[in-house]
Amino acid sequence: MLRLSDGSKAAATPAQFEALARWGSHPADVTAPVKWVLVSTLVSTAGNGRQTLTLDAAGPGPAPGVVISVDFPTSETLLVDTGAALFELNTDGAFNILNQVTVEGQDLLAPLAAADAIAYAPAGRDDIVAGGSPDFTPRSTVVTVERMGPLYVVVKVEGSIVGDAGRALLDFTARLHFAAGSANVRVDFTVENNHAVIPDDAGQPTNAHDQGAVNSVYIGSLALNLQLADRGGALHVLAEQDVHVADASGAIRLYQDSSGLDTWDAYVGEVGWPGEEASAAPRLQSYCATRGYSIDGPGLPAALTGNHSRGWMTVYREGAGGASGDGGSTGFLAELSEGHRSVGGWNGVRGPVPERHALPSQFPRRRGEDA
Repeated sequence: MLRLSDGSKAAATPAQFEALARWGSHPADVTAPVKWVLVSTLVSTAGNGRQTLTLDAAGPGPAPGVVISVDFPTSETLLVDTGAALFELNTDGAFNILNQVTVEGQDLLAPLAAADAIAYAPAGRDDIVAGGSPDFTPRSTVVTVERMGPLYVVVKVEGSIVGDAGRALLDFTARLHFAAGSANVRVDFTVENNHAVIPDDAGQPTNAHDQGAVNSVYIGSLALNLQLADRGGALHVLAEQDVHVADASGAIRLYQDSSGLDTWDAYVGEVGWPGEEASAAPRLQSYCATRGYSIDGPGLPAALTGNHSRGWMTVYREGAGGASGDGGSTGFLAELSEGHRSVGGWNGVRGPVPERHALPSQFPRRRGEDA
């Protein structure tokens, strides 16, 4: 049996093993030798530090001190208990990222409607490029416990993003990662344009390559929102560069406009060989306006700037037992809105958006393209 230990092999650490492939058979055939194995464990390493772990066959290793449990109390609800927190997920069309999080008997969230938790807005009046016959029927929400073990659980959710008119303009796949003994959850959220490909006479797709092709979807904004329960205490916001707003009265925004690298403006303006220059639009990078990121909002003396944000924001209320909500994103926008008490706004494109609610019309999400 497999075991995970520190570099000296003196101390084994709790770990979870899953055979992803076996030689000459399927992964569930325990009689066949393992070809690929997924190892999951929890470690804590200092910033810029390094830790060596050794995998050997001297197992079994120690069991985790706390074991995750997963339960479906109703057909519309899934509960994940990590020992440090109880997470409640809606498993039907009301999926709203996290319906509730309970820590030490205290509910931390005010649940949002699905359309507020996954909030889509078109670019002006445009939501889809005309010329096709798209099917706007929302797909059924499907929830799968994709990875299950005593230490680590992954829940996969597939569903649709519905606009104001009730039309399913985009689909999504969300994966929520839970760890034993932890009150943290990681959310991976993929946006999909699954509208039909339109073939030409030779059977080749006519709308799968160019931005602005038929059935492309315009995204003015796409935000994932959680709302903290209002218990009357002051709302605190923390972010990088030692930001601490003690009583947030408005939106605190972390906005990354470009890559922050020396080449951030390589596709801004006219580009190309000498004498053959042309506008880089609608390439996403062509709309970059500044190098790097900024943090601004009421309670800050001035906007804070830098080249490359680490992309995190923490929100908590006084008197909430130290419980907090963390927002982080590999996209370009994270925002706390006082009106919604929400954490985490993510734009839905692989590039900067000059104005959150006014995505240039040249930025449609092409058919078959993920964010």
